[in-house]
Amino acid sequence: MNRLRSLVLATLLLAGAVTPAATQAAGCPAVVNSRVNAGWSSYRSGDLPTARQEFEAATRRCPGHVGARTGLGYVALQSGELLAARRWFNGVLQANPNEVDALVGVGLVAWREGDLPGVHSAFTRVRRLAPDNAEARDYLARLPEGVGPAPKRPALVLPDTTVYPARTRGDRFEVRTTRGWQPFYIKGVNLGAALPGKHPSEFPDSAIYARWIAEMAEMGTNAVRVYTIHPPQFYRALHAYNRRHPDAPLWVIHGVWIELPPEDDFDHPEWEGEFFAEMRRVVDLLHGRADIPPRPG
Repeated sequence: MNRLRSLVLATLLLAGAVTPAATQAAGCPAVVNSRVNAGWSSYRSGDLPTARQEFEAATRRCPGHVGARTGLGYVALQSGELLAARRWFNGVLQANPNEVDALVGVGLVAWREGDLPGVHSAFTRVRRLAPDNAEARDYLARLPEGVGPAPKRPALVLPDTTVYPARTRGDRFEVRTTRGWQPFYIKGVNLGAALPGKHPSEFPDSAIYARWIAEMAEMGTNAVRVYTIHPPQFYRALHAYNRRHPDAPLWVIHGVWIELPPEDDFDHPEWEGEFFAEMRRVVDLLHGRADIPPRPG
């Protein structure tokens, strides 16, 4: 995966996708601008050592030259020097917060680091400044659902008394209805987290979830069981179906996924803490109050 990302990035940059808006710098000698232009020519031809030499020579004569500093950021990025690349790009943005090419560089560094919220933040800013920017459009489209700022929601107000929609009584389940508690015989379907024949991280989209849920209901199912947290589109599709069918909703039986503890020690404090944290995440997401960043698996 990292090799693929590197190849995509190399193709993008060497094809000349990054073109600094201004290589000229006020107050800098003309020879400096010439060296910056030469640096970008070398960069686009794949000659990174020469590009670095030209950009460094330009910054020695004119330390604030935006084109040279941005160029050094991209040379560092192409060379796998992510910390140096971020430092160059952030230095440009401190003096020029709306410098699109440096913002693109920050987004590309975040992508290489696997920092998806950082990718979203940088390229969202790029899109505001340059709505037609191809890199912003491309990388934002690659992000999975759920990346970005949390939605605004009203403050949590706890009820005076605990109200619950389902319970066990004796050897059966019951659900609360307008007629009081009624016996509930579960006719459920287990739903895995991935598409058949696909990689586990290749989740269905909203349309597929909506179709599956409708087909479950058509076969007489009244509950769907999931063993772990699913992507947001599952919960949206289920919520949409239940709003359309208030008299015959699909109930969800939600599991909590946890790996086995170290040395099978179920009293291990770190393992137990993570187990309870995952329980809280499941409860929060079922009530629409969870902000869970994308994660593998």
